[in-house]
Amino acid sequence: MLSAYKYRIYPNSEQEMRLKRSLLSLCNLYNMLRARKIQEHGQRGIALTKTGLRSIALEERRKGPGLRSMYSQVVQNVADRLHNAFANYLEGRGRFPKNKQPRKYLSLTYPQSGFKLQDGKLSLSRVGSVRIFLHRAMHGTIQRLTIKHEGGEWYAVFVAERQAPKKRPINRIPNERIRGVDVGLTRFTTLDNAESIEYPQFLRQSEV
Repeated sequence: MLSAYKYRIYPNSEQEMRLKRSLLSLCNLYNMLRARKIQEHGQRGIALTKTGLRSIALEERRKGPGLRSMYSQVVQNVADRLHNAFANYLEGRGRFPKNKQPRKYLSLTYPQSGFKLQDGKLSLSRVGSVRIFLHRAMHGTIQRLTIKHEGGEWYAVFVAERQAPKKRPINRIPNERIRGVDVGLTRFTTLDNAESIEYPQFLRQSEV
């Protein structure tokens, strides 16, 4: 069972600048991979696979300082996003993938590694140690981390795998505790054993 946990994070000015530059570079990479996939299919009849898109993404990472400054799996995840977008389109679950606008490309993902959560700090590869507000406990084993920029604020969204809670079998509930209920106009409820419950009339009681 997968569960998502969302927390506010507070990068300093330098870290925020790195994250914003990263989002812009990843957006440009997404659009380049999209154009490359369409070109390969149109000119050569080749459908680039997820592995092929990842290879191109890593090749682009070796070329430019912008992508080279980011964790490799974060860059590869852009190829995964594009592959999933085309898969959803081909299987009728979504529209044909469009170019991304920088103002709408607002997240980056660490699929497996490159981050560490310890002592109230979130360590991000190539970004640094970021303060995080852990307002609730997290259960399970962390599988993935996505950093999001929403409404001018930054958030960390963890996806953790944990065991699903055990459901109590219906046959373990005693029969005397199972009741049919009919809600009426003159009485609040009438049970299947002919017992009835009057309306509590809280307002009239408060007026006394």
